[in-house]
Amino acid sequence: MSTRKNMRVWRHVVEALRRWTRASAKREASLPRRPCEPVGVDADGNNVYSREDRLAILEYGLAQRLAAERRLAGTDNREAG
Repeated sequence: MSTRKNMRVWRHVVEALRRWTRASAKREASLPRRPCEPVGVDADGNNVYSREDRLAILEYGLAQRLAAERRLAGTDNREAG
């Protein structure tokens, strides 16, 4: 992957993290969303998603990871205190 393409991907990652760390992120996350539908299948048999759906999947994964890290940090703080 080229450096320019990597920068584009990381920019979306940072934007997604900013969105999920806002105070209103939980409220926005509870809004109903349409499920991600594959638009086709590649030569290896993997589902292919639209750009918008790929970003939504990435945001969801980042949100799950961030929530897990916060839960872990919360349990560590309770045990220490």
